[in-house]
Amino acid sequence: MTGSLRVWITAGCLGIVCLGLAGVSGYFGLNVALRREADAIGLGWARHIEYQLPKVAGVVSEDGSFEPGSLPDPDGFRELLTDVFAVGSIYQFDYINRDCLCHLTLTSSAGIDVSHGHTVGDPADLFGEHSHDHGFTRAGHEMVTAVGGLPMGALKHVLHSEVVHENPGSNPSDAYRHPVDRKLVRDIVANGGGLTRILRGSEPDQPSTFAEVYHPVFRDGDVAYLLRVLVNVEAQAARYAKFLAGAGGASLAFLLVAVGYPTRRYVQTARQHSELDQQARFLANHDVLTQLFNRNNFTETVHDILWRCLERKKSALLFVFDLNDFKEVNDYYGHQIGDELLCAFAELLRNRVPENAYVARLGGDEFVVVIPDIDEANPDHREYLTMPQALRMQVCDGRQTVKAGIAGGVAVYPRDAGDLSELIQNADLALYAAKPNRAGEVRAYDARMKSDLHDRLDLRTEFRKALDDGRIEPWYQPIVDFQTGVTVGFEALARWRDPERGLLTPAAFRSVFEDPELCGRLGQVMFERVTSDMAAWQEAGVPFGTVSMNVVDGDLKRPGFVSDILAGLRDRGIAPERFVIEVTENCLFGANKTKFVGRLTELRDAGCMIALDDFGTGYSSITQLKELPINVIKIDRSFIRNILDSSDDQVIVAALREIAKSMKLRIVLEGIETKAQEELLQKMDFELGQGFLFSRPVAACDVPGMFVDGAVGRRSGSLH
Repeated sequence: MTGSLRVWITAGCLGIVCLGLAGVSGYFGLNVALRREADAIGLGWARHIEYQLPKVAGVVSEDGSFEPGSLPDPDGFRELLTDVFAVGSIYQFDYINRDCLCHLTLTSSAGIDVSHGHTVGDPADLFGEHSHDHGFTRAGHEMVTAVGGLPMGALKHVLHSEVVHENPGSNPSDAYRHPVDRKLVRDIVANGGGLTRILRGSEPDQPSTFAEVYHPVFRDGDVAYLLRVLVNVEAQAARYAKFLAGAGGASLAFLLVAVGYPTRRYVQTARQHSELDQQARFLANHDVLTQLFNRNNFTETVHDILWRCLERKKSALLFVFDLNDFKEVNDYYGHQIGDELLCAFAELLRNRVPENAYVARLGGDEFVVVIPDIDEANPDHREYLTMPQALRMQVCDGRQTVKAGIAGGVAVYPRDAGDLSELIQNADLALYAAKPNRAGEVRAYDARMKSDLHDRLDLRTEFRKALDDGRIEPWYQPIVDFQTGVTVGFEALARWRDPERGLLTPAAFRSVFEDPELCGRLGQVMFERVTSDMAAWQEAGVPFGTVSMNVVDGDLKRPGFVSDILAGLRDRGIAPERFVIEVTENCLFGANKTKFVGRLTELRDAGCMIALDDFGTGYSSITQLKELPINVIKIDRSFIRNILDSSDDQVIVAALREIAKSMKLRIVLEGIETKAQEELLQKMDFELGQGFLFSRPVAACDVPGMFVDGAVGRRSGSLH
């Protein structure tokens, strides 16, 4: 072998070695670069999540202070979580108490699908762990979904715990995706700042790359609790592994690193940022559930629409709509069906409005439609938009129909108002005027509606003063066994003794019952007056039987309701068996059904009687009667009013009689006003009733006189 040949062979080997080393270096350099890219993209997502977290805190006022007395309502909290889940692939969400380091964790093995506001996967997967030994369990059925609701009791405990105590730690068998780093949490609490970092997954069910974001919530200048979010960020390097394995050689890999990768990184990063910006702009201006414009977009956009109308000397119609029975649908069928109903209503609006109309959802079941460029100064709104009286939707695979009445109000710009604020206020007044018509209608604003509003506000002020002055008093209407003439009890009815207008019935102050605070005070005043009257009759030997009193959901919500009732009866020496609590079925079949039924059961077990009032006018079914702790059913007067001429009403009340007998319940018929009605009901084998035929309501001082010779129902009996 010649010397020159040896030189060429040696140079070739060295070249191959150099190319190999360059290829290996390029390959490892690519992996390092790809990991950096994954970190950058992960931080991009994580920062986006971090910007959304303050909205989820829910119990923090605008000035940053902590308000432990107020938790986010389930509807509002669900919408906030939906907004957060919409901006990234979140697979774990934690509330962490700084005092005890206990936490409430929401996880989803299948991820979040926000296109319809639902959670994908088994609901049990959403409830990871809340590390605390206060009786909480890990069962998925105790919460709906992360998007559909929260276990409020668990959340309240985690946020409001004031006691520093040892955390029991997590059971390895109950471990979830990524545990809380307690030392890191303590450091964040001490520093009072947030934290965002990229982590590598070490468990089989963890992403290969994920971001961890902490956001502190303050109370009185100190961290009260932390929000933590884990964001799934798949490592981008894995996408290149198969491609690199088939590369022609180390030099080609090097060229890809030197030329192709930076170009691709630039393009991908630009596309990623563009998508994030588009999604952020959409979320800022649109309602996630219905895809309509939201309240943020409404003010600015509609202000511009009205300004253009003014410049062109045109008018505009502003409609405000809501669903009369939406709360009952949510309470009875659940929020998932309620959300579907809102989406169906949004689609109905899209299909009925003109092409140039603006449609938005302001929140809850409140929707707005603006139709600009109207030529007439006094337009008839029905020419531009008509709505059905109700919205119907099939649920449960078509076996049930959900129905909600549609009510609306409309105001004309600039005829009815000179600016947007006054315009929407006037449309709201028109909506309020349309609400009493449960069939649904759209009312146009007129100036009298504003004076009616002032009248309602003045009435409430006067009623509040009447409560303070003792001018709200109970009057009593007898409940009679019309088969025997025996008076078995009385129903206490509120009356307002006004110095100028005389004695007023609830029909004259109906708007007062829309104020929860006034309702609560009225219930307490009525109970004090009724039990005082009962004690006086009892001492005078009046055989009054039982006395019933209506309660509303505001009374049943009050924590001390049961103890106050029993203590009041005990202090006045009245046996609980002589006191009847009347409650409507709409009250019992709402969202607080379990709590209300529990409190009524306590009262029934203590001896009080429970009557279901206005039966047949609400949302209950006959099969649900067995779930209620009731002794008496009161059939609404609407079934008695036309019973002489309506065979349907006769069939209904006869069927209720048989059901009540089988369940050992007493029936009281309300609204008996004629002798012919009484005779028919006697033939139908009914016994108890009340109405003007027997007696109108009387003052407490007149009750003893009803038991003297010759008075109607002079004998006494018992409702038992």
